[in-house]
Amino acid sequence: MIPISESVPKRRVPWVTSTLVLICLLLFFYELMLPARALDRFLQQWGANPQLILLALAGDPGVPRSELLTRFTSQFLHGGWLHLLGNMIFLWVFGRAVEDYLGHAVFLVIYLLGGAGAGIFQSWVSGPNSTIVLVGASGAIATVLGCYLILFPTAW
Repeated sequence: MIPISESVPKRRVPWVTSTLVLICLLLFFYELMLPARALDRFLQQWGANPQLILLALAGDPGVPRSELLTRFTSQFLHGGWLHLLGNMIFLWVFGRAVEDYLGHAVFLVIYLLGGAGAGIFQSWVSGPNSTIVLVGASGAIATVLGCYLILFPTAW
């Protein structure tokens, strides 16, 4: 089922939600313009490598702690049209109400930390030998959906 709207009235302009959607769209169009090798390098640099994430969390001296920043940058990259559109539709439909309720700053912090936490969990599930780069906002979107369900349990 693809949501097209929800019933919670909004009082404020959802500029954080709008900006997140715009950034994801612009970066995806940038990804589409890159030749295959450049796209690979781009995703390796800005996507989250589970092996490196786990090593950085463990304090491995061979892996810079800055590798953990990819848990944030990878949230703005997507692996294909369906991945992007699915995430952005759910973000747009449900994120506006959550942002309106929580406020812009709190919404942004919850979105980014929820996505980062989900990525760390996925890195742990993937295991220390996985080098498949993680991209996408699915963890952050799941966080937004969880907030929506808690904040508006009777909304349709």
